[in-house]
Amino acid sequence: MAVYTQGVDTSLYPLAKYSINVFDLREVGGQNFGIWNNPALHPATADSVRWKYSYTGGLFGIAIDQDGNFYLGASSIYGASHQGAAGWGGIYKVDNDYWSVSLFLNSTSTTSYQNNNIVPNTKWGLGDLCFNYLSQSIYFTNFEDGKIYHADLDGNILNVLDPFSSDHSGNKPAPPNEMVWAVHTITTQNTNQLLFSRIVGDTASYSSDIGYDIGMATSEVWGVVIDESGAFNGAPFKILPYEEGPYPWSIPLCISDITSAENGDIYLAGRSMMTTIGSSAHNAHIIKYEMNNGNWSSSPPISILQGLYGPAPNSAGGIDLGNGLDENGAIHPDKTIWVTTDAMVFSDIYVYGINGIPTSGINTLDESLVTNTWCIDGDGDITSIPKTMLGDVEIYRDGRPINNCTTISSGQFPNIVTPNGDGKNDRLQLGSFSCKEYQLKIYNRWGNLIYEGSEFQINWPSEDIEDGVYYCIYSNESNNHAWYIQVLK
Repeated sequence: MAVYTQGVDTSLYPLAKYSINVFDLREVGGQNFGIWNNPALHPATADSVRWKYSYTGGLFGIAIDQDGNFYLGASSIYGASHQGAAGWGGIYKVDNDYWSVSLFLNSTSTTSYQNNNIVPNTKWGLGDLCFNYLSQSIYFTNFEDGKIYHADLDGNILNVLDPFSSDHSGNKPAPPNEMVWAVHTITTQNTNQLLFSRIVGDTASYSSDIGYDIGMATSEVWGVVIDESGAFNGAPFKILPYEEGPYPWSIPLCISDITSAENGDIYLAGRSMMTTIGSSAHNAHIIKYEMNNGNWSSSPPISILQGLYGPAPNSAGGIDLGNGLDENGAIHPDKTIWVTTDAMVFSDIYVYGINGIPTSGINTLDESLVTNTWCIDGDGDITSIPKTMLGDVEIYRDGRPINNCTTISSGQFPNIVTPNGDGKNDRLQLGSFSCKEYQLKIYNRWGNLIYEGSEFQINWPSEDIEDGVYYCIYSNESNNHAWYIQVLK
């Protein structure tokens, strides 16, 4: 499963366009390279309004916990045109069971944190988010104050780190050299670290409307040790300086996302930015550093190309690793780099969204950037060019098998559902349901078929359903089961 965020150009689209999208990637092993017609998944109508830009505003950073709940950070990198329900610097939580959206952390228009579990943000938005499995907690960066925040899964802010200079005054964002963006946790040589990117550049040019000019900024990767509770332990230290990679020209690079492989290799995603909240395109790429004797700096960087516009520096700033085929044709983790990418196809149609690239990379500036990768359009509209509106991508391996179905015991078919809008038992859930191909039919008491589904997310019942008893029939390649279920609002 891929979670993908985006902004909305309100001059072209209404506020009701989706800012949250989910893509089912379980068939990646059997899917041919090229354009992958893989429509985004969204919840039932009753919940879908909170997946839209009108409710959330712009979103970028994503963190996914071990239960598959995902957390989304408010972002102004698409322009501060619409504030979401959580404020300019808030975080939303999407429940994995029902895909319902709640406010995980709110923000307020202040410039400094007051130890009150409310994120300060006057309009500059957040940077990136990540989840730490060891401490079961979330980290996120704040463009407002240049700090890294650490929160538990109940939405309590536990620790705050200011890795560079002290806070500025007024409603300005953190300037270059204080601005932090990407965050990612990793364990190397039995040490738990939080990696983060520092945006480095000139602080002379500033506008109250769009922030600092970072069009020629570069990035460094820093780290800080974290203990088992997730608390920061010691002073931050520089890990990697800015390097251009094997290009014959200088490319400014704002590192907006970091991910790592099981072997310790790290991947850095760049995003083209003109100002603090002004995105650009076609001027950022992916850099890979291989782990070498416990560190990365001794290895030369490897650039990974994507997109067909120009010389292929078309990263939009989101990256994660997912399943892919190994050299024997078997599904294996960390074999595909999923990157948010501009201009994957740029001809009679326009494919902008997420690009699945083999970890070996594509090193030729030709059509093989399409024919040897997976190209998924992010918003389902191949007639428009949504550049600067692409966000982040995060992969959740939900454990559902790719090629078969598992048998569901009779005890895993619920006999009651309560669609009252409280986010608890509002939708039918089938226990350890784990099949990519199934059929579900539901009949009312008069024997009329009222629901038939085979989609990833079961969107039944709707809010307008009547209380009563309904008859359900479920079937997959392993088993069939029929039972009665009561709807009680």
